[in-house]
Amino acid sequence: MFHLLDDALESLVRSAVPGALDVRVDPPDATWARSEQDAVVDLFLHRVVEDVEARAASWTDAVDDHGRVTARTPPRRRYRCCYLVTAWCGDRRAEHALLGAVLEALATHVRLPDEHLPDALRDNGTPVELDVAHPALPSVSAETWSALGVAPRAHLDVVLTAVLAPARSAVAEPPSVVDLGVRRDAAVPAPRRNTPPPPSRRIRE
Repeated sequence: MFHLLDDALESLVRSAVPGALDVRVDPPDATWARSEQDAVVDLFLHRVVEDVEARAASWTDAVDDHGRVTARTPPRRRYRCCYLVTAWCGDRRAEHALLGAVLEALATHVRLPDEHLPDALRDNGTPVELDVAHPALPSVSAETWSALGVAPRAHLDVVLTAVLAPARSAVAEPPSVVDLGVRRDAAVPAPRRNTPPPPSRRIRE
């Protein structure tokens, strides 16, 4: 699922930002700022969080015309995929301009447009929600910058919320024959009579 979200987000960014553009999904690298190559927009997926409040509580049953359960599907789960979006082109003002263009492209959408979705996401039947710099959603922490070995810089916190479609599991059909291990032609043993034991002592009158 993650590579499909990468492709969809990259497609949206490329369609909105004109000119030569190198879109990457790698962890940010400080050497990009000193590179003489084309401008870089990096879409780094750094965190995945389940939206537990939206989780369904029960399974979904599929029934046939006779009302029998033929398959069961576990609840769908929504995942928030958190991207650190940065711009790199050597000049800080140019980077801010590029990052602003990306913001303008993303801020006009509340979900990824269908034309940018790969077939697997489009056929899922649920939209991919898009949030940019939402204060209530996960954002990049100072520890993340430190772990990447990159000084904090202007960036966008982009969150794509997608539904992971669970696999449907088939239900075993009821048995047509129940074998209890007893043969129909087997002789039925006669009931056993319990004979009381003889008295151990005679009673004299």
